[in-house]
Amino acid sequence: IEQERIDKIWPKLRVLARSSPTDKHTLVKGIIDSSVLEQRQVVAVTGDGTNDGPALKKADVGFAMVS
Repeated sequence: IEQERIDKIWPKLRVLARSSPTDKHTLVKGIIDSSVLEQRQVVAVTGDGTNDGPALKKADVGFAMVS
């Protein structure tokens, strides 16, 4: 997805629920790489730790929930 499209969506987005690991990683990278706001945003992600590893690692704060 192009950064321009992500920049139009993410400022309005508050919660991304029931998303795929790829969706999580795309959103995290898009927010981190965004230049919409003057300051870079801090990004936090939760996941099960299995497939969500790339998004958890890319985020500033990543919580893996293991049962």
